[in-house]
Amino acid sequence: DANLDFYGIGPDAGDRDRSIAIEQKGAFALIEASARVAPSFYIGPAFRYLDISTSLNLEDIDFPDQDIPAPELESRSSALGVAAEYDTRDSQYGPRRGLYSTAQVFRAADAFGSDFDYMRAEFTLNGYYPLSDKTAVAARLSLCGVGDDAPFYDLCAFGQNHDLRGYVSGQYRDQAMAAVQMELRQDLPRRFGFVLFVGVGGVAASLGGIADQRGLP
Repeated sequence: DANLDFYGIGPDAGDRDRSIAIEQKGAFALIEASARVAPSFYIGPAFRYLDISTSLNLEDIDFPDQDIPAPELESRSSALGVAAEYDTRDSQYGPRRGLYSTAQVFRAADAFGSDFDYMRAEFTLNGYYPLSDKTAVAARLSLCGVGDDAPFYDLCAFGQNHDLRGYVSGQYRDQAMAAVQMELRQDLPRRFGFVLFVGVGGVAASLGGIADQRGLP
């Protein structure tokens, strides 16, 4: 049961910073089974299920892209796909060297019990490199792409998966999203430390269109 701010769809909707309150109730499930097929590489089938009920006050709508289509207010997305993972990190908690990458490709279809028919793909790549015993550099690339028939709640949402700090998750949402960020991680005495970070990304109707939009730094 979530109370959220819905800004609309597309980069222009996020830029105007005007939202309406929506309430979402429902269920979410994700099932994955993976096997190691090569050193540090795992892959296997996955099933993803969302059953969402959305309510809003129609009088609050100020812009056309905030008017959620009626079929999406009470709907279900059920998808079958493949999930893969590659992990050479020296630690899952505070890694200092290695790579960690994940990829998921799903197909939602009526045959799986879905109200919509579309593809959804996500890819992340994290890299870690030590500069000294106390200092390390980390970098992250995140990509997301969704097909035309996807419901608004399953579009790519900027800032949703730690893709970039400082943005309200879902303020920028569209069919494609890309983000890249880098960190300088410094350990200090007595379990303290600090991070300097910089990043940029964006959303658009397609991955190719992100370069034509104003970057979100």
